[in-house]
Amino acid sequence: MSLWGRKVAPVVVSIIVSRPTAQSSTQQAARKVVPRTTIKEMPSTRKPNPRKKTVRPKRQRGAEEAARLRDAFSRYLASECQLSPNTVAAYRRDLSRFYQWLAGRQLQNLKVSELSDYPAWLTDTGLASSSVARHVVSLKVFFRYLQLEGVLNDNQAALLTSRKLWQRVPTVLTAVQVDKLLTAPQRGEPLWRRDRAVLEMLYATGARVSELSNLLLRDLHLAERKATGRTARRSSAKSS
Repeated sequence: MSLWGRKVAPVVVSIIVSRPTAQSSTQQAARKVVPRTTIKEMPSTRKPNPRKKTVRPKRQRGAEEAARLRDAFSRYLASECQLSPNTVAAYRRDLSRFYQWLAGRQLQNLKVSELSDYPAWLTDTGLASSSVARHVVSLKVFFRYLQLEGVLNDNQAALLTSRKLWQRVPTVLTAVQVDKLLTAPQRGEPLWRRDRAVLEMLYATGARVSELSNLLLRDLHLAERKATGRTARRSSAKSS
């Protein structure tokens, strides 16, 4: 072969094509993609974030907030107001009806026009006028407490009015009936002296049954002819 008059030796270029061996096939099989189902079943090594808040349903948060406020209000009535356990239980029952009427609405967003429907709702449930009036009073006390605690800015319940109640003439016992009542425990009966003392104490002082049952010996001042109980406003009275 001549190039511009020069002789050049021919060059043979050989291309070697390698075929896949058994080892390379095994390596390719090992590099297969892991199925997604296998990846999901693998345990997660990620640690939970302590700063991440648990999101609860809105209705559940409202129920927990209502229970917290009722418990705090009950403690306030028992400790600060010195009310009896029966009175505190009555307030709790009234508030349960109020939250039933509230139906998940926020206390801070209530207006007087909305609260005015509450007494009518109580009447529709079959409560008497006296019971409706008591529920309204309980609601006013509860809203005043929430205002003192800073939960509410304004006491919207203070503007509520209840239906005027009729003044009923009380039914009283006659002198003969009072004597029969006080002498009902007869001599020879078990603890007849105690029973007479209990009846005369109730009749003379006007104390409550719960106050009398919690009365201790140190609360009796026989020389001064009086008895003082845990709620001095009601049970402290002089007997004739």
